[in-house]
Amino acid sequence: MKRAAPHRWRVLRQNQCSALISLASLTSLASLVSLALGLSAPVARAADASALFATRAGDLQGLIDVHGRTVLPPDFSEVGVGDPLIMVRKVGRTAYFDRQGQMVVAPQDAWTQPFCAGVVPAAARDAQGRTRWGYASPSGAMAIAPAFDSAGPFVDGLAVVGVADAWGQTK
Repeated sequence: MKRAAPHRWRVLRQNQCSALISLASLTSLASLVSLALGLSAPVARAADASALFATRAGDLQGLIDVHGRTVLPPDFSEVGVGDPLIMVRKVGRTAYFDRQGQMVVAPQDAWTQPFCAGVVPAAARDAQGRTRWGYASPSGAMAIAPAFDSAGPFVDGLAVVGVADAWGQTK
């Protein structure tokens, strides 16, 4: 991987499953991780060696690792670090990469959110042609069948789902 050009850092996106950490001008990534985790620099370096950081080039986003090496070049309109895959959006389509920058799921329209707890809300058409939501695994298999009118990400083992005019939680 080639080394990323120096950039000024800033917050790009944050939710329960992804937090793209940023800074205006810190001298080292270890200092950033230390501040973000409230740890001393040596502990942060050891504890978060797999951390990824957002970078920008104009309006486009990418990711670098703790060593400043490019994981994903800044070619995307949106980047969301999920569990276990990284979501990217470009020209209205969503693709997923692993943490080494290898594409795992080709650009598509059915999945549009970052993975949380190993699954992602996924849209599918039922026999009547209605869009239904379920949850897909990184392999593409449906982990939870598409039976919902809407589906949110899993947080602490629960996800908010909607059926007709009712709302509830699924495990």
